[in-house]
Amino acid sequence: MPERVRVRKTYGYVLPLRRRNAPIQKGRAFLIGDAAGLVEAWTGEGIYYAVCSGQIAAHAIASNAHTQYERRVDAELMPDLLIARQYAALYRWLPRMCYLSELHVPRAWRTLCNVLRGEYQFRHIRRRLGLLGIIGDLLPSYA
Repeated sequence: MPERVRVRKTYGYVLPLRRRNAPIQKGRAFLIGDAAGLVEAWTGEGIYYAVCSGQIAAHAIASNAHTQYERRVDAELMPDLLIARQYAALYRWLPRMCYLSELHVPRAWRTLCNVLRGEYQFRHIRRRLGLLGIIGDLLPSYA
């Protein structure tokens, strides 16, 4: 029988998740990164999305196309963030199944590693799942 480990302290933090179509721009003022709620709910990672939204904002400013910022964020970043929320919900609902699938299915483990390294995005996983990807549409994205 494995030795029991006593947890001394645990911490939790609220992730700033943007709701679908929540405004992140007013005139020439842009919210980027965490301020815009561009945080990936599954891992809590936000630096990538902060950099991407900063680049989109810089392009909008440089090209004097300020109205394009929010549209580009919605088109380029939000689809992946919403899918990640659905997968996070799946992990919360079925943690044992998700853990065991990654433990015993090498392809699932490699896919997880690719996501964590930034080589795959969640929309790529959904595409690769084919019909099984439809299951993700049944999960709430909390958007």
